[in-house]
Amino acid sequence: MRYETPSILRQKEPLFIDGPIYDMGGGYHPITSDLVGGREIVVVDYFEGADIVDDLNTLVKIEDNSVANVVCNDVIEHIENPWKVIENFHRVLKPDGVMFLSAPFIWHFHGHELIKGDWKSRVDYWRFTPLGLDALCKPYFQILCSDWDVDGVAVKDIPLGPQNTNIWRCGVHLVGKKTGKLTGGNALTMDSSSRWS
Repeated sequence: MRYETPSILRQKEPLFIDGPIYDMGGGYHPITSDLVGGREIVVVDYFEGADIVDDLNTLVKIEDNSVANVVCNDVIEHIENPWKVIENFHRVLKPDGVMFLSAPFIWHFHGHELIKGDWKSRVDYWRFTPLGLDALCKPYFQILCSDWDVDGVAVKDIPLGPQNTNIWRCGVHLVGKKTGKLTGGNALTMDSSSRWS
């Protein structure tokens, strides 16, 4: 979890609807209930030890329209086809369900190694801007807010110095509400003015 994420989750907690929060991909570093108003946390990840062992690319173990809230905190950059995961979140969320999504923008190469000891095999595909998260999510969600994370504690409270490079790291977040139907089309398309739409 990035340094600024806890304060951002606390700020966005009022946007969640009643019910548990499914922490998608939170296995090694799940969120804690104090960050989200004491709500129950259900951890979904691909390895044993998660509350629900499932692949975010399919989510076959979670029924459609059954989840109140989803948090996917700094996981989407490790997914080869992130639009498929966003589509799955839409499918499992209840009508008016809420998704909190965060991702890095400026961040070092990181992730789990597919081949032990081979750093080049780490699974790390993407970086996002707020516009990028909007483009990824708006076919499936009404965007309630999306922004840079640098206005949080990361920039204000981290001491400057050669030993601390976190000041150069930042991320983005988005909160979306499930819409009744898909708006259609590929999430990543360009309009005639060459801006993401």
